[in-house]
Amino acid sequence: MAILLVGILGMVNMIDGASRTTAGNKAREAATALAREMIEVARSAHYENLTDTGVVGLLQSRGALADETPGGAYTVARRGYTFTVEASACAVDDPKDGAGPRSGAVTFCPDSAPAGTGDRNADDYRRLTLTFSWEHEGVSKTARQTTVVSNPAGGLGPSVTALDLTGATSPVTVALANLNFSVQTASTPASVSWSVNGDTQGVAAGTGTSWSFGWPITSVSDGTYVVTAQAFDAAGRSGITFGRTVVLNRTAPAAPGGFAGGRNGTPGHVDIEWHASTEPDVVGYRVYRSSSGGTKGTRACPATSAGADAVLQATSCVDTGASLLTTQHYVIASVDLDAAGNKREGTESAVLSAPLGNVQPLTPLGLLVCLGATVGCIGPDGLQASAGTTVVSWDASTDADGTVAFYRIYRDGLTYADRYDRIYPSGGPLRYVDRNPGGQVHTYYVTAVDDDFGESPLSLPVIG
Repeated sequence: MAILLVGILGMVNMIDGASRTTAGNKAREAATALAREMIEVARSAHYENLTDTGVVGLLQSRGALADETPGGAYTVARRGYTFTVEASACAVDDPKDGAGPRSGAVTFCPDSAPAGTGDRNADDYRRLTLTFSWEHEGVSKTARQTTVVSNPAGGLGPSVTALDLTGATSPVTVALANLNFSVQTASTPASVSWSVNGDTQGVAAGTGTSWSFGWPITSVSDGTYVVTAQAFDAAGRSGITFGRTVVLNRTAPAAPGGFAGGRNGTPGHVDIEWHASTEPDVVGYRVYRSSSGGTKGTRACPATSAGADAVLQATSCVDTGASLLTTQHYVIASVDLDAAGNKREGTESAVLSAPLGNVQPLTPLGLLVCLGATVGCIGPDGLQASAGTTVVSWDASTDADGTVAFYRIYRDGLTYADRYDRIYPSGGPLRYVDRNPGGQVHTYYVTAVDDDFGESPLSLPVIG
């Protein structure tokens, strides 16, 4: 019994020691997890706030890291333990890029390079040190974690901490002459410039850390824009910029330019094309057809069968429902989204008429094909065509009642969907270079198109 008792007591003592060690490890794991949480908060904060006097307040401002004992030492509870937290931050001037002058706005770490004049960006990064203390079974324990946060602006000049739209809200749905913005900076800059979509517009007005500017929007098209503010010191150095997205959605869009078309020679088919709208918020287009130039008529592109809300995002279409008996009249409208997100048509274009009776050009003849980099394969510039390209050439076509405006190239098919490209005659040899054959053999056809969009029959195919 005595021997057994000694063995059991030893085992109990071993289990008790293992339990104490496990509990101690859990406390240290909790401290490590808390350190990581605080480091992530510090990394997501404005760089200028990582100072010796400001870092504790920065951490406490996060609800999960609030002080358990306000008025005393900074404490945070985790996993049944209460940790006393000490946090410090200092700037480091890395000697690898030289030493620079010290600024009174930030404390430099003791191991920074001595102050000098060889580096205008002395604040290279900041070192954050977190020390945690706690009691475990009457014994004081500590853990420490250190990390560095690189200066996102390279240690340059003053940073912008806020950029706000004042007197209006985005999206802007009413007609305004200007949009006014307020700017806050982390330190006093010499100047603050502002830009729209990366293009500098002007300089803000202000003093200290408060600045403002106005953006004239009377002649600005509706759309989504990014307005950015950037602060500079007297030496022209800038810090972190600040951007804000602003949506303008005041009016329905204007009709696109370049609206043109005509009967292409296939009965009941009218080719129509236009230029892409210059308004950034346009989501598509709708083309309407009528037998009377004074009425809007029926939607032709996209066809009404596509749905009442449908729009065409391309900049061309073929109306396959045109009347064979009378002149057809077309208008086009751009479509954007209103403030509620519904599609909204803008103003209609001038009327485009497609009369009967146009004579089609003659079919292009003499098609030849060659592969780039082969002997005698010449491009339209008169030089040897480069490897990986295919060159198609043909003889000029003629049109009995007009002129040939351009030639269409079809690739691997005879349908409208197989229209691949076009070229405009320039007086020299007619040669087209396919720069993206993809290493494949393709079949090419060519048609001639006159100034009324009449299209000749397809040429004989060439394969290359």
